[in-house]
Amino acid sequence: MAQALTSLLRAERANLAHIVKSLSLVGTKDLGVIYASPQEHALYRADVARSAARMSMQISTSQPALDLKSVGQKLAASSPAVQLFIGGTPELAQLTAGLEQQSRRRYVLALAAFQKRESIDVGGFRVSYNAAGRGSQFATQSMLAKDGHTVG
Repeated sequence: MAQALTSLLRAERANLAHIVKSLSLVGTKDLGVIYASPQEHALYRADVARSAARMSMQISTSQPALDLKSVGQKLAASSPAVQLFIGGTPELAQLTAGLEQQSRRRYVLALAAFQKRESIDVGGFRVSYNAAGRGSQFATQSMLAKDGHTVG
């Protein structure tokens, strides 16, 4: 079990480095980082800082909060247009619900992991932890370049 967790964490850190490098390659200089909870902040903060420093990228971090919809609503106009979210899928849905209410549009990339948590209602859909396994083993990442074409 411990070996599986170590392997999963290593893979997530590699994905994080890939996300930051990809953003750098399309010209992103400033990156906002939003953590879903203090646990994600503690686990990934140093990795985000290290990856951003390698790419000469400036980061600004939003403090973890229980109400992620509120975090999305309250992002300052001066915050970066590109935001990296680190947390679970239900929390990502809450954050983007808050971002929808802002006049400034942002591009959100997510390093999301579905972990054991309480059931939650996301826009009328119940999201629950399934101890029997993942619902899907596929994930993808794509980004839009400045000229609008898809990268990744």
